[in-house]
Formats: sequence, C-alpha cells, structure tokens
Amino acid sequence: NLLQAASAQEKSIAGSTLTLDTSSYLPGTTVDWTFTATNASTDVEWLRDVIISFPAGVTVNSATNFVGGSGGDMTPDVTSGNGVTITWHGETSYGYGVIKGGESASATVNVTIGASFGGNLTLPWTLNGDIYGSEPHTLSGSNVLTQDSPPISWLSVQPLSGSIAAGQSQTITAYFSAVGMAVGTYEAMLTIHSNDPVNPTLDVSATMDVWDVSLAPEIVVSPLALDFGGVEVGTTSVLQFTVQNTGNAHLMGTISTPSGYSVSQAGAKGFVADAQSSASLAVKQAPGARYAQAEVRNTLTLSVPAGETVTYNLTFAPTAAQTYPGNVVISSNDEDEPTVNIALTGSGYLNLAAPQVTVQKSSGGVTVSWEPVTNANCYHIYRATDPYGDYGTQPFATVLAPQTSWEDTEVLPMAFYKVVAAFEDLPAK
Repeated sequence: NLLQAASAQEKSIAGSTLTLDTSSYLPGTTVDWTFTATNASTDVEWLRDVIISFPAGVTVNSATNFVGGSGGDMTPDVTSGNGVTITWHGETSYGYGVIKGGESASATVNVTIGASFGGNLTLPWTLNGDIYGSEPHTLSGSNVLTQDSPPISWLSVQPLSGSIAAGQSQTITAYFSAVGMAVGTYEAMLTIHSNDPVNPTLDVSATMDVWDVSLAPEIVVSPLALDFGGVEVGTTSVLQFTVQNTGNAHLMGTISTPSGYSVSQAGAKGFVADAQSSASLAVKQAPGARYAQAEVRNTLTLSVPAGETVTYNLTFAPTAAQTYPGNVVISSNDEDEPTVNIALTGSGYLNLAAPQVTVQKSSGGVTVSWEPVTNANCYHIYRATDPYGDYGTQPFATVLAPQTSWEDTEVLPMAFYKVVAAFEDLPAK
C-alpha cells in the first residue's frame, strides 16, 4: 500500500501538448483544422478533457471526436457556433481519462473565418488529466496563427530565401505573367523578412498593367516643333498643337512644359484647366556650374477618346530677356510611343526706349552722346554718309552701359549716326 501511494504521487501530465496542423490562416475562407492532443505523462495519469476557445469572427461549422486514445474517444459538448468554446471529454467506467501516456488523439474542426478578421488568430487551449496523482493535472497554452495573404497568380519571385554575406548583394528576380488575366491594373506588396535589427521587414510594391492588344490607343501629335520668335518680356504669345487618337482605346497621360511655357486645352474654361494642372520642380546641374538651376514644369492631364482630336493652347510668357529652349513632353499609354516631344524655341526681349542722341565736334573728331536708357546694358552705334542711306546690319561700334558716349576719330566730309539701346546683345524691337 505504501508503494502504491508513492507511485500515485508521481503521476502528472507535464509536457503534454495540443498541436494544430497549420500556422496561418486566410480571412474569408472555410477550412478544416486538425488538432492533436499528446499525453507526455511517464506514469499512468491519462488525459480526460481537451478545451479549445475560438475567437469571435471564427465560426465552428462541425467538430469530430478526439480519436486515438486506447481508453476511447473524447466527444465535444458543442459542434457549431461563432466564437464558441468546445470541451471534449472522455473517461472510462472507472473515471480515468482515455488518452494514456505516450498516446495521441486527433479531432477535426471545420471553421469559417470572417472576411474582416485580421491580425494574429489565437486559440487558447487547456488539457485536463484524470487527477490521479500530483500536479500538474492541468496544462494551458495557445496556438497562434498568423494572417496569410491570398496567392498571387500573376507574380512570383526567385529565390524565396537565402543568406547574404556582409558587404555582398543578392539579386531577386520578379516574374510577371498576364496569362488568363483580365485587362486592368494589378498591385501587390512583396515583404522581405530578415535579421536586420533596424529594418526587419522591407516592403517592395509591384504593379502590372494588362492591356488587350486588340484595343490600344495610338497617338499622333502635330506639329512637332513650335517657334515663338521674339516676345516682349511681360507679355504672352499663344500657339496651338493637336493630339489625335487614331486607336480604338482611350488615350490617357500627361502634358508637361518647361519654364516660361504653360499648356491648356483649347476651349476649356480657365478654372477647368487650372484644376487639372499642377507644377513639379526639377533641379538641373549644368557642367561646371556652382549652383543647380531649378526648372518648374507645368503639367496638364491628357485625355483623348478613341478616334478624336483635342487642340491645346501653348502659352509663352517670358519673364526675362533670354532664350527659352525646351520641349513639351507628352507621356501617354500608347505602348509603342509612350513619349512624344514638341521642340520649342522662343526668346524674350525688352522693349527699350530710343536713345536721345547728340552729335558734337571734338578735338579728335566727332563725339556722339546720348541719354541713358532704362534696362539697356549696351548701345550699338551705326554710321552712314547719307541720312537716308544704308546704315548696315552690323553696328559700327558697341559701347557697354553705363557709358553713354563714343568718339569717332575718323574725319569724314559728312557723317550721320544712329544709336540703338540693347540688352545682352538682343536688339530692341
């Protein structure tokens, strides 16, 4: 009797487990989960109860018995319901449990996981022994399932795992397939998990556009060059170009212009064009330049239905006396011609006043003087021997501001002079 009592005190279910055949789940799916209870008792304490709690949002549709214990099955007290707790119980006619030490028994539960369920899914569980012996007679734990992502049929990557030595790199190739995919835009997120302590996860976005080759836009732009010539600073000049869609699908994209130019749809109300337009800033560094020069490009949305033509106004508004080269850049969903450029030329000039000129004899010849002209940085001097004669196309002399006089040392029987104010060698209009 003393030996039997000592043996009874050693009984316990320490080390027993309840495992699940999956570690992840997908919201909005109905699946079978198989639970396995294993009795790790090294003596004769047997498992009598398995208790599992299902969270709200997980609906139990059916539950089988725990089968496998030599003492018989464990039967569930509940077999359906949302967020229910199920207790499987089994005992012999002598009150012992039914899963002996070293044995395992399994049950299958069919569940529906709500489409709005997200995050980790935790299933708390409890195992009860038949309480014949010392503690522990009860063990508790939980199975935690991580949320899975739906399979992406159109995207795959290789390799899926690996290691990278310090200072090295690894190329991961993404494969896109439009086979069996409907026309449209598909987006996915690739997540890279690593042992980087600062950035343990890194997301990389992936996008695929699927086109029906039998339905495609076709862009035709006219003209491909626009010359505004000289335009007075502070005023504007407008030229037009057209975008035609000769294809059988909607043409979409953007039209952007360089600094000094803006674009709008002809006939559209001003507030409509303004609502569609935006500005982006690009910084360009010229070779050898000390500072980067910022270029502001104005952008307008492009939309041309199949078979139609849209006319656009291009406005040139110089703010300084200089040349304004550049391109109108038209980017669209025309697959074989995604970018079309319109070459632009134009210059701004200052409308300078005519200098008031005085001519006087001097000891060395003739002195030509004039009143300074606002905004002029140089003066071109022309000479003729006849007041109605040919002054020529090239100046006889050029004087830089602020100088306002010039001496002609060549003595002629008769001479006439004309002075033209200019800015940066751009002649006044």
